[in-house]
Amino acid sequence: MSYLNKNQLIIDVLRNRRRSTDIAVIYEETRLSYKELYEKVETLGNNIIGKIKNLEKPVHNIALFIDNSIDYIMGYFIIQYVGCTVVPIDVNVTRLELENILDFCDV
Repeated sequence: MSYLNKNQLIIDVLRNRRRSTDIAVIYEETRLSYKELYEKVETLGNNIIGKIKNLEKPVHNIALFIDNSIDYIMGYFIIQYVGCTVVPIDVNVTRLELENILDFCDV
């Protein structure tokens, strides 16, 4: 069963299931329901929206440079929640690779 239609973003799945107490994420010993995950994403996302609205240059792409973790998952959803494109970056890239990615992706 697929929760994602071809025209949806993954954040839409979270929004659609935001009241569910079913487990959405398990990482090591941490478990978050869809409801808990959405509440965290919404709170942090609204905070970020308030900050990026005041920037001189519009923000379209946001880099996600974090090891695999609950924080990575929340960051991914938060970036989509604020309406930006996620630019996931492997934490093992070299400095030159990182600079090239950031430049190329306009992050």
